[in-house]
Amino acid sequence: QDVEATALIEVEDVTSEGLQVRVYPGAAAVGRLDSTILFVPADRDAIAAAPGSATDLRQVVLRPNRCDAHALGEDKQGTYFDVDVTLPDGRTGRYSFGVDPEQRGKLYRLYARKCGLS
Repeated sequence: QDVEATALIEVEDVTSEGLQVRVYPGAAAVGRLDSTILFVPADRDAIAAAPGSATDLRQVVLRPNRCDAHALGEDKQGTYFDVDVTLPDGRTGRYSFGVDPEQRGKLYRLYARKCGLS
């Protein structure tokens, strides 16, 4: 909740290679992206931003974490991405951001395509 009062991290679109993420760190420092059960970011620093940086649209290339049709079929958390954030008061933690239902469908299709499941 404190992160949302300070910074903005939101998925704008799902592309053929991954995500377009709008990043506005405000007074917070945005750090490294973690993997999910479905995806690994090719560059974990793709959305990293220093406090006070301007709003920016970042490209996040995603690779399948493991190609497993069961993981896709049973997914509950694979489209929620965790990122390290440091707030202005020095507190650090993980912030989780997700996608809307349409973007989730696109991510599932991306996973299936990259894994040869489609």
